[in-house]
Amino acid sequence: MNAAAKSKELKQVQDAVTELQRSIVLQTTLVAFVLGFIGAIALAAAAYAYVVSNDPALYAFGIWIFSVYVVFHMCEFGVAAYLRPRETHRESFMLCRNGAYAFIHLFGLFEFLVEVYLVPESWKISRDSILGGVFRVNFLSTTVFTLLMLVVYVVRVVAMLQCGVNFSLRIEVEKRDDHELVNKGLYGLFRHPSYFGFFWRSVFYQLIIANPISFVMHVFVTWVFLKKRIEHEESQMLRDDFFGEAYKKYRQDTPSGVPLIQ
Repeated sequence: MNAAAKSKELKQVQDAVTELQRSIVLQTTLVAFVLGFIGAIALAAAAYAYVVSNDPALYAFGIWIFSVYVVFHMCEFGVAAYLRPRETHRESFMLCRNGAYAFIHLFGLFEFLVEVYLVPESWKISRDSILGGVFRVNFLSTTVFTLLMLVVYVVRVVAMLQCGVNFSLRIEVEKRDDHELVNKGLYGLFRHPSYFGFFWRSVFYQLIIANPISFVMHVFVTWVFLKKRIEHEESQMLRDDFFGEAYKKYRQDTPSGVPLIQ
């Protein structure tokens, strides 16, 4: 191959890389813009409901959209971009992991709308009961469960940051040269503090909009998902060419951080 041909081939590769980078930037910008736009509308709706219309259902809906979708997905992307910028792309927003994830969110929205606007008042739990304070939409429970959800999510964010470049949104099956076993900080308390935050987030966020059915479904689905993920992830780290005996001892001495998962 002569010099001219090599130069042409190199330029084609450079053009392809440039086009790919441009596509990634455009896709990321679009997703961020849409999330920001939705977040602004959600906050405006919540403020209007609290200050003007005194509508707890609209308040809960706005807070739910903002905290569960906008804050969560923007933070997931932000942490990924900070820790491993060269591997960050549109999927780092973690908007749709799989069909089950999409279904449980859509079902939660469906349950909320049906309960608020279609179910007769006589069929609903009394607001004066303890369960009514949890599973009937009201300003207090929405605010409390939102704060609790944000607190446990902060645990996840801190855990990801403490893990540093060792953290990945995808399970890694090969040990990198700079890959280290992190067992300090939150990782001294739990083997999977990021999953601790993720699990308890799923417990609280359906309660923001007082969804009893989706609450049970989502906790179960999240627990099964995390159980399978932890088993697969740890099977990799227990390999001799990964962390081997060091991880085996760490696993024996440190709880997982997710209830009923050893």
